[in-house]
Amino acid sequence: MERYLEAVATQVTDAEQRLRTSMAEFRAVVGGIVATDLMPPEESMVARTVLPVWLALTGGSVTRRQVARYIDLSPDRTR
Repeated sequence: MERYLEAVATQVTDAEQRLRTSMAEFRAVVGGIVATDLMPPEESMVARTVLPVWLALTGGSVTRRQVARYIDLSPDRTR
């Protein structure tokens, strides 16, 4: 039982570190976009600007399906 709990604790620690790294990367992307004045004035458009950049930096490519996992891409919201 002790080995199992140690393994679970290791997995939780690893997941926490991956989350912290991902959050730091996301903050860096947002900071870069804000610094270059590329941030849209409408708050509703922020995710549409930041998310694709972050996905490209962390995964190398961006598809509509990937973006749709995080934000609504219904036809009335794509403008």
